[in-house]
Amino acid sequence: MARGPISLSSSHNEWQDLFYKIKYDLESILGDILLKIEHVGSTSVKGLIAKPTIDIIAMINNLDNPKLITKLNSINFDYITKYEDTMPFRRYFVKRNFGSHIAHLHIFPIDHHIYKQHLIFKNILSNSEEIRSAYSKLKLKLVEKDRWDRIAYQNGKNSFITKIIDQYSD
Repeated sequence: MARGPISLSSSHNEWQDLFYKIKYDLESILGDILLKIEHVGSTSVKGLIAKPTIDIIAMINNLDNPKLITKLNSINFDYITKYEDTMPFRRYFVKRNFGSHIAHLHIFPIDHHIYKQHLIFKNILSNSEEIRSAYSKLKLKLVEKDRWDRIAYQNGKNSFITKIIDQYSD
């Protein structure tokens, strides 16, 4: 299914509320499988513009748990295998509502470094108005240039994210 253009929205309190509802559903359905769960990405940072999709990272012991996909499908998370060749250490799920992406769920094995990087970047953005502003400006510039190209948009953000994490996590 082709997706429409990238659109950014101002920060909304509803994003946090939606995360907590999804978190409750995930904890209820996954139980002991789920070790940690966090709201990350731009919707998790107050005052930051974002695509209106909740990004969630979770940590489990075994990515190949045979019940994982079935359980998540039961609460309308679709399993996406497309990126497993490049990211075999992650399981990726999408929750949709009438074709729109409501939430992205990224599941990692326990203590994976990418899980930690998401939390570091969220913390930096939450605590620095200057970096939050610079990131917002970059996102606006990228969406103007790459509105129809999600990969180019994401790639345009990656060097900024890496630079900030490297600079502040020493």
